[in-house]
Amino acid sequence: MTVEEEAFLSEQLASAVNGDFVTVESLYRAYQDKLGRTTTKDVFYQLLKRHGWVKESRDSLRREIKLTQ
Repeated sequence: MTVEEEAFLSEQLASAVNGDFVTVESLYRAYQDKLGRTTTKDVFYQLLKRHGWVKESRDSLRREIKLTQ
């Protein structure tokens, strides 16, 4: 993990923890802006996978909340 990748993902994680709904598309655009160049989505998905990020939907989160309440 590069320092830049770690900083980028930490910044995005902070947004998600604060309740912002984070999509892959918004993360991908932010990543390209930060790099100052374009990359393929495959490269970006590999970055997310390498750092343990997984896909979750709002529906699955709602179901989980209902089950735990």
